[in-house]
Amino acid sequence: MNLGQIIISVQRQFGDESGAQITRSDIVRWSNDAQVDIVRKTECLQVHSETDVIKDDGSYDVPFDFIKLRRVTFDGKRLARVELEELDNLNSDQSNSNSSYPEMFYVWGRKIWLYPKPSKSGTGNLDVYYVKMPNELVSDQDVPEIPTHLHEDIIRFCLIRAKELNEDDEKAQALMFEYDGRMAMSRDEVTNPEIESYPAVRDLDSMWGGW
Repeated sequence: MNLGQIIISVQRQFGDESGAQITRSDIVRWSNDAQVDIVRKTECLQVHSETDVIKDDGSYDVPFDFIKLRRVTFDGKRLARVELEELDNLNSDQSNSNSSYPEMFYVWGRKIWLYPKPSKSGTGNLDVYYVKMPNELVSDQDVPEIPTHLHEDIIRFCLIRAKELNEDDEKAQALMFEYDGRMAMSRDEVTNPEIESYPAVRDLDSMWGGW
């Protein structure tokens, strides 16, 4: 499903194919908001990046499309995540460590800080596993980056916003209840590899009675 099809579906389900109440720009904005919300709730866009490390350099930029950090490894070894304040509790022997293998990290100012700092440079030593931002939808031909079975949830999200704009709170809440349920189920499918089935994709008219 591309953006043009999403716009048509939202207009048809809302009953405003002329765009008198909700505009194309409204739906484009909501569609992009929906993608980000879906990714945050389901973690369905999981990627990783490799970064070269520099001797005695303890800070590295998080990826530009970063939403949520899941794991950081150094030379294949998983680093423990700590808060900045926790480092104050480390003893002086640890703080003076010259280990080439950092044991932990913290995130501050959109940077990943390694502790201890690496004592030697290396290529691709630092692996960052994270949930990424989806690509922005702009033209009608653009296809959402999230998995296909979640595309209909973009329509749900847009209809929720349209109903709220129209002050139809009862139907907005009913759609939100179903949307939240699907997000919880989809997150389980992403995080539990034993789950192989996805929520059934049904015709939107029959689902919502032509709302």
